[in-house]
Order: sequence, then structure tokens, then C-alpha cells
Amino acid sequence: IVLTRGDFRRVLFEKPKYREFLRRLFVDSTIFFCGYGFRDPNVPFVLQDLVAAYAGNTRPHYALLPKPGAIATRYWFEDFNIRVIPYQLWEGSHVVAAAFLEELSQQCANASP
Repeated sequence: IVLTRGDFRRVLFEKPKYREFLRRLFVDSTIFFCGYGFRDPNVPFVLQDLVAAYAGNTRPHYALLPKPGAIATRYWFEDFNIRVIPYQLWEGSHVVAAAFLEELSQQCANASP
């Protein structure tokens, strides 16, 4: 799902069925965050809503993040059930993340029946 901040805010507060869809998505599915730095407060708002509603009984989620640090890693895990997959920037680029995604894609393709 790719939404701008304005789009996200609009669907979150003006379209209750979409908000319920997001809630069900986070409860029933494992979400993989890639290219999202968690600076937009809307997604943590949805996550906090879920934690309050389901007392942390949701599926695990994952986030590929550049050097988040131990405190941030623990915060996302303990507060939102998000397991951070950290990586180092290489000469200021995200080439390591791209390589990780390529390897993940290959493994998924090889695991398909």
C-alpha cells in the first residue's frame, strides 16, 4: 500500500471501512515495511490503535531499516511487535537493502510450489 500523508489521513478518518481494512490487515497478515522511516505519525497511530484493541495479540511485522540503533529496535519490537532488520548504509547508499531484497526475492521464488 502506498499513500501520501494526506491520502492516509483522509482514508483513516473519513473512510471507516478502510480503517477497518487496515486494522484487519495488521491483525491477520505479517507486514513488511521497506522504504518507510516511521517519521509519518499516521502509521504509528494505527499501530497504537491495534495494540490498544488487541492487547498486542497481532501477527509479527518486519521493518528493513538503516542503522536504527538498539533503543529504536527495542521500542518497535516491544511497543508494536515489529522486528527490525537493520542494515548499514554503504557510502551513503541503500545498496545493502537492495541486495537483501534481491536475496529475499530469490528465496521466495525458490520456495514457491
